[in-house]
Amino acid sequence: MTDPVRERQLQELDTVGICTRIFYQARSELYVNMHFLDIPLSSLGFEADWGRNGLAVDGAVIFYGPDALLELYRKGRTVVNRAYLHIVFHCLFCHMYTRKGRDKTLWDLSCDIAMEALIDGLYQKCVHVPQSPLRRETYLRLKRYMEEGKHTSGGSGSVLTAERIFRALAHMAVWTSCGRNLRWTTMISGNRRRIRVRLLPGRTSGTITGRKCRPRWRPWAPKMNQEGMKALRICCG
Repeated sequence: MTDPVRERQLQELDTVGICTRIFYQARSELYVNMHFLDIPLSSLGFEADWGRNGLAVDGAVIFYGPDALLELYRKGRTVVNRAYLHIVFHCLFCHMYTRKGRDKTLWDLSCDIAMEALIDGLYQKCVHVPQSPLRRETYLRLKRYMEEGKHTSGGSGSVLTAERIFRALAHMAVWTSCGRNLRWTTMISGNRRRIRVRLLPGRTSGTITGRKCRPRWRPWAPKMNQEGMKALRICCG
């Protein structure tokens, strides 16, 4: 007689194996197109979290809901590639540890917009997803807001860094009037049923904590500011 508990465990193991292969495939495809990111791409482990409806990262491990990852994969390899690169960029820019006293919801949104804008600016086929009208409008409004001099913190120019976006959104009526729509523009899943990439600073995974992860990523991103983002785009070009 079949043990239903063991059968479920075996099914879960098979699912985790499939998810691991999906991550490896995304990592390989990104490496082929972005050789200079070889070490960052291979610096993250994977851990299944059956209670999670999305993806999260703590600087050392990607925590994923297997069902959520499989849903992304059904939408196409490009969507998974983009999610993986999005997570790596969060780590490179040390977004888990630089929030300080900022509002978490607005900070997470600002980080997501900055990373999505950066990926959209790479023009790499392996991560290209057509921009929605709302996403394009969001980029334009933020850049126009900065270029007009209303937002001067963090240096001049219109490069969309998380810090600039945070300060801009904090002063723009767009945050209070359609903040929910803005969150939707940063969705990896591309529709209203969002699968978010959560930032988990300080979460312990085995013997690795957020404090120990800072030195891991800092050498790769001493200060990934305007110049760093421009250099990244040049490397990908």
